[in-house]
Amino acid sequence: MSNKLKAIKFKCYQNMPNYRRPASFDFKETFKLPPYSSVIGMIHKVCNCKNGEYMPMKISIQGISESINTDLYTRYFFTPDKCEGDREYFAILNKNEKRQTGLIRGTGISELLIDVNLLIHIVPENEKLFERIFNGLEKPYVYPALGRHEDILQIKNIRKIELEETNTVNINYDAYIPLEYFREEDNITGTVYLLNKVFDTSSDIRNWKEKVKVKYIKRRVEKIRFTKNVYKDNEENTGVFLA
Repeated sequence: MSNKLKAIKFKCYQNMPNYRRPASFDFKETFKLPPYSSVIGMIHKVCNCKNGEYMPMKISIQGISESINTDLYTRYFFTPDKCEGDREYFAILNKNEKRQTGLIRGTGISELLIDVNLLIHIVPENEKLFERIFNGLEKPYVYPALGRHEDILQIKNIRKIELEETNTVNINYDAYIPLEYFREEDNITGTVYLLNKVFDTSSDIRNWKEKVKVKYIKRRVEKIRFTKNVYKDNEENTGVFLA
């Protein structure tokens, strides 16, 4: 008999979010799915966690978006004192940028995903946190957002379910799959990312304590067999890849 695992499943929708990739500034590129740290941070906010409080959890992130677009945004940055009078520095500023006292205002470009539907599974490492996280998602302390502050998250459905352990699953959504589930000989096409996950909440500055190397896989028709067991959501008939 396969093992069962109690989990929180929720489906949610976003209109045009940006899950900014690190090191993208003037042109804000986006991940195709929100990284683990963004989802975990959102859960901490809706549960009204205080500074220094961290709720460890396993998480699986999957979803589908209809398309991708770009949009202009206003950006601000300060003029370094050492650049005062530096003609070469100011020559790179385009005609749309307006200089104010010590401040430069200009434009940048953001990638936006269109009509994103997410499927997220949460397994708290401490079973005592299960009800707290479930209640926080059902009746959030603040409005939930993923990506930018304005990227409001519409939570459509929250359920308590049991995941079934298995080694062969469908992938009906685009998904992050940790590399630990793959064998070296597996020839499965995807994009590899090193995603932030666990962060230190003891100060106002977020310090990363754990990262996860994953492969971003597009949904597919055929089933995939894994050497290391994964879990299956029988309601969705899709794999669940906890990290």
